[in-house]
Amino acid sequence: MRWEELIKERSSIRSYKDKKVDEKLLEQLQQFMQELSPLLPEQNTEIRLLGKEAGPRLEGIAGYMGNAFFAPNYLILLGEDSEESRIHAGYLAAQLVLKLTELKLNTCFLTVNEAKAVKTALNIDSPLTVTACLSFGYGNPEKDSNRIDIKSESDVRMEKIKGHIAPKISMMDLVYESVYGQSCNFAEDAMDPNLENAFYAASLAPAALNCQSYRFLIEDNMLYLFDREVAHITKQDRCLSDGVVMFYFHTVLTTHFHKPDTWTVGRVEKKPEWKMPEEYFVVGTYRLF
Repeated sequence: MRWEELIKERSSIRSYKDKKVDEKLLEQLQQFMQELSPLLPEQNTEIRLLGKEAGPRLEGIAGYMGNAFFAPNYLILLGEDSEESRIHAGYLAAQLVLKLTELKLNTCFLTVNEAKAVKTALNIDSPLTVTACLSFGYGNPEKDSNRIDIKSESDVRMEKIKGHIAPKISMMDLVYESVYGQSCNFAEDAMDPNLENAFYAASLAPAALNCQSYRFLIEDNMLYLFDREVAHITKQDRCLSDGVVMFYFHTVLTTHFHKPDTWTVGRVEKKPEWKMPEEYFVVGTYRLF
């Protein structure tokens, strides 16, 4: 799958046409669900594909301010009740969203405030908890937007993008080298262009309320992904976002060469020399070479 191109094409759509999704497309999606690349293979995961009847049931209990968008279809991911499981759900959901993008279908993540309420509303009988919820279908057209992409001080581009586009963080504010706040100069540091492309892909990851609270820090051959809790954003949404970021980064970095290992999920102790603000914590580590 052309992951890098699909990451750039993806956009969140919050309004859908009252049009049934073609059964052949749903069959392709169900087949793809069997081929997902896990972040944490030991995690128990279930995925439920639901139709338009789920929309009214979810209204008021899922989505931002209870808006479930009345989409033609929904995907419900279930897993363990843990931070690691929710990050894993984001990693899987990222793949599902990109597959739906390839099928020319539009998607949006729905906030899940009360997992038990969602299970009850949808009559889901499972010992697992709801870890992610996605709406998808044929989106109503939205105005084209201009997006300014800032990879570095010498690489600034404006692109016209179709559909809803959220502002994205610049590369200078996303990736730090050795010390928090010390921007990574990709040109002067002569870094592998694949690494720069992977960070750029990560900067395009969807985030709740468009708040991109995650940051990267490179130290020697290790990469650290850290994040913080943000008011009005649930811990579950933050974990989902971290999982999506992990997938975007890894899949683009490994597009051109094989790398057997991937992210290690889990908090590690912060080093004083990083000068990381107190509110930030490490959610994953990645061995670059």
